[in-house]
Amino acid sequence: PCIKDIREKYIKLYEQYGGEKFEIIGIGDDPENRIKEFTMQNNIPWIMISDSKRKIQESYRVKFFPGLYLINPEGIIIAKGNELKKDKLELILKKCLMEL
Repeated sequence: PCIKDIREKYIKLYEQYGGEKFEIIGIGDDPENRIKEFTMQNNIPWIMISDSKRKIQESYRVKFFPGLYLINPEGIIIAKGNELKKDKLELILKKCLMEL
């Protein structure tokens, strides 16, 4: 389901809103070569980072992949996890971008 969401939702949102006010950074726990392969196979336009040693995961206490976090320009998490599932991400994103 998460790959389907990437293909059907996140790429579209990135194309629509990505840029100066909105950025996606993907972090996976696979080795770098598998992350690159996944990125190419799925035409992902944003940065993907390998965290195969789980340093990022431990530092930010990420328990599950995929983990979704919407962080404002000041670095504050404004929504995460189930708050961003399905169409909720687009609604929150529209509201946040209107406030900027």
